[in-house]
Amino acid sequence: MSFLQSLEQEGRKNSIAYGNTLQAIAFNHLEQENVELAFTHYQDALAIYEKIPNCRDEKGLTYIRLAYCYENLPNQDLNKAEICYVKGFNMIEKTRNQELLEESLAGIIEFYNRNNQPSKRKMYEDKFMKLVNKKK
Repeated sequence: MSFLQSLEQEGRKNSIAYGNTLQAIAFNHLEQENVELAFTHYQDALAIYEKIPNCRDEKGLTYIRLAYCYENLPNQDLNKAEICYVKGFNMIEKTRNQELLEESLAGIIEFYNRNNQPSKRKMYEDKFMKLVNKKK
């Protein structure tokens, strides 16, 4: 956490670097299966990104990861998970980051697959296929 403290001391708490650090910490918590702590750090990162213009990739990815947390918290909230997946995908779709777009599509497709929503899953699978065919 010392890197976060140095950013705070430099007056850079509302910076992409601070948000990215929170995301990295949150991801580590996910790797350790501590969804509650990850969720808190992702929420904090999103609050920072909301104050910063031009960080659509970061915000979109944070929404995707928050969605995963909503789905896997002890008090699971699938409605909030879906809202976050869609919001995150919509942000990422507007960027040119193909890798991030593929990751977000895979996440939302799996979400709809796990929750037995084939029509919504198909809609995103079609987008995924268009993306893959476009790369060829």
